[in-house]
Amino acid sequence: MSLPQARFPRQEPSVAPKTALTGVPPLMAEPLNWQSAVKSTESTPLRTVVAIVFGLLAVGFLVVAAWAGAWAIYSLQPLGGGLALIMLGLSIISVYEACAVWPGSRLDTVSEIANAAFMAHRFIWVGVYLGIVLIAGLLTMHFTRLVQPDWALLGASVLVFVNGALIAYWFEWLP
Repeated sequence: MSLPQARFPRQEPSVAPKTALTGVPPLMAEPLNWQSAVKSTESTPLRTVVAIVFGLLAVGFLVVAAWAGAWAIYSLQPLGGGLALIMLGLSIISVYEACAVWPGSRLDTVSEIANAAFMAHRFIWVGVYLGIVLIAGLLTMHFTRLVQPDWALLGASVLVFVNGALIAYWFEWLP
């Protein structure tokens, strides 16, 4: 009895990463040329300031996570535990982003990783994103139904989300 064969034959790595069928490099590959050009023209002091801001955000998220964790433990509040986990995750990703934007770093930023994944599998990631937004809306109404929310709560949440995106766009807060 023979061993099962791989669906695709194994190929030896080449010098340069091969592009996917979509014309974009595979996930975690070197950034696209326009991103490399943007990275090389950015000033080092600005990148240092941005890295420090992300580091301070990480510390702030960590402080809130510690407070929420203490609240969850001492008051037996599961909501505090959930908040602590969310804040801990935001802290970890902020530390990663600070390391990625630090001058001389070879790490891809979160937006570069997300862009590469989105370009390689556009419809899957649009579905994932829309599913997350749908679930967030459902949970907003579900968790607040005992305080008798109206559609203004959901509308305000959407406005805050959209305004955050517009502010980032207008002030060119780009990676």
